[in-house]
Amino acid sequence: MDFLTPAQIAAKYPVSRSTVYAACQAGLLAYYRLPCRKGTRGKLLVKESDFLLWVERHRQEAQVQTAPVTIHTRLAHIKLSPASPGKAERPGSG
Repeated sequence: MDFLTPAQIAAKYPVSRSTVYAACQAGLLAYYRLPCRKGTRGKLLVKESDFLLWVERHRQEAQVQTAPVTIHTRLAHIKLSPASPGKAERPGSG
């Protein structure tokens, strides 16, 4: 069972110390607050396994696309001429 401080977590993983402190304060990440000297808040320690579980809970799965997406755009300024398929006429061009 490995215990890490927020600074050690920030050094080992791509997360800031403030993110770890905020997650602990919000009750999203379990932690231990060990008393040090009288009048201080003590040392904050997080189990590495708890941190990794918290990270895993925030994983976003990739969206798998099963069919191609078709986008239909209406181009009102272009009119196709029935006499010449494939050529476009612009309004006022003749």
